[in-house]
Amino acid sequence: MEKRSAPTRSFPAGLAIGLFLCFAAAAPAEAQLVLGQYEDEAPLGGWNVFGVIGARALGSGGIRVARAWDGSVSMTNPALLLSLPRVSAGLTASYSAASLFRFSLVNTGVLSSTSNLSVGVLALETGTFAHRFGEWAVAFTTGLIETYSRPRINWSYSSAYALTMRQAGSLRAYNLAAARRLGRRFSLGLGLNVVDGRLDRTVTEEWPEDGITITDDRSERFRGAFVNAGLRADLSPRVAVSVAVRTPYLRTSAGRSLLRYEASDAGTDIRIEAEARNEYRQPWVAGAGLDWRWSKAWSLAADLTFFGWSRYSVIYFDEPLARDFRDVATVSIGVEHGMTGRIGGKDARFPIRLGVAYDPQPMDSVHSSYLYLTLGAGIRLGPFAADLSGSIGRESGSGNSLRAGRIVLSLTYALDDR
Repeated sequence: MEKRSAPTRSFPAGLAIGLFLCFAAAAPAEAQLVLGQYEDEAPLGGWNVFGVIGARALGSGGIRVARAWDGSVSMTNPALLLSLPRVSAGLTASYSAASLFRFSLVNTGVLSSTSNLSVGVLALETGTFAHRFGEWAVAFTTGLIETYSRPRINWSYSSAYALTMRQAGSLRAYNLAAARRLGRRFSLGLGLNVVDGRLDRTVTEEWPEDGITITDDRSERFRGAFVNAGLRADLSPRVAVSVAVRTPYLRTSAGRSLLRYEASDAGTDIRIEAEARNEYRQPWVAGAGLDWRWSKAWSLAADLTFFGWSRYSVIYFDEPLARDFRDVATVSIGVEHGMTGRIGGKDARFPIRLGVAYDPQPMDSVHSSYLYLTLGAGIRLGPFAADLSGSIGRESGSGNSLRAGRIVLSLTYALDDR
């Protein structure tokens, strides 16, 4: 990585103060006007987030509307809770990685890079519990739905100047859902969701020989609530169709900013602090799914999900930011084959899954999209199951050939009375 213009070895304190005051007076939006995929609030690896995706769903292309594998489906299509075993519980851990070319200070006018930079996040992603009784089912799920981490930047020019940047953050959702069977063919579900999270970003510039440090420290604490609902129709014992929706909602944040100039040799410490109520208007989401089990061993699931990004808007420290977004639709298709065998004299199942997903990003100025291939396998022995899946995606449209991938491990426990 190279600096577009390196500072001289001797940096006068008066000039540093002048630059500091100009920086403080500038509108916060100016540094944010970059391609939408690279905005600070963009989820790592892509914008189109709808609920959480466990290992079984990921291995099948990222299915989230058509079929339920565990109670985490309550965040997308709670009607599918009635298709689960009588009692089920699960935990999911994940490792997510993505490459970026333009983000924050990188390739937006301050620092430049000739190649993509990468970041990875390891997380205990989801915990869920679901219970079906009679014509009803209920579930509670908590899941990590967005990650805002960026590659850490450490740049220096000999011993005269150093710049560091750190950004990290996440958003977690808490969902309580219920489903009711309507006759023999239909199921209806409703979920209530609360989101909570934070985003922290710090940029530090240092001139060690002059004892000067400039720090730009910004943080946000997110809050929001929304409703999701779903409907499933069993057309036959082997074919079912589903629809699901998520309401638009306002995600607010308590934003805090500290711009600080320190000159230790002169005993100077200037602070400019600000607070604001930031707003992120999240889009509505609607999806449709097909679940086709054409034999005891083979099945197929497919999703089509629409995101109304054209209504997305941001107010950041009292400034409306430009987000030229368009509505997009994602497509996911997955196939599962269940093999059987015996372990220690007990019956066991060994499902394998293969899928593909098309994930267009919402920026209108540059039409960018990811194409994902997914693969997964698992084992079920009695009430216990373990599944491991992975996905790898490549982006096209931006000219930077970005990549994104995930590895997900899900452990589930299920008791059935069927």
